[in-house]
Amino acid sequence: MTKKHCQGSRRSEAGFTLIEILIVLGVIGVIAVSILPNIFERLDRANFEKTRLAMSQIVENITVFQQDCGKVPSDLKYLKEPDPECKRWGPNPYTKTIPNDGWGRPFLYESDGVNYTLRSLGKDGREGGKNKIDQDISSEDL
Repeated sequence: MTKKHCQGSRRSEAGFTLIEILIVLGVIGVIAVSILPNIFERLDRANFEKTRLAMSQIVENITVFQQDCGKVPSDLKYLKEPDPECKRWGPNPYTKTIPNDGWGRPFLYESDGVNYTLRSLGKDGREGGKNKIDQDISSEDL
């Protein structure tokens, strides 16, 4: 018996060519370029909403503090540790932690003992801002 040698191309054994790999990478690149801006926009919106939610929680804690102490705290730290000027503080902290804004930065807090402002500088971390995500977010806007 003689064996017949198969005279096919060697291509079926060689795997992918460089051109095929480059075409696949190009297609993946086009898909990524079209999808990534949407992902980043949604992430920015999520951070904006996270900031508003954290700010609302802090405002609620300040309101309870104000009801107990007759004034707003001079510093946010007094929501989690006793305020020496407040006789009715506690017995438990108003919050265990003071959250950061959605971009990981501490909130800005100003108080005169009666009124207060709680702010985040938005995504860009600077005063003002050109678009909604970069604009300052204030407790006065809630």
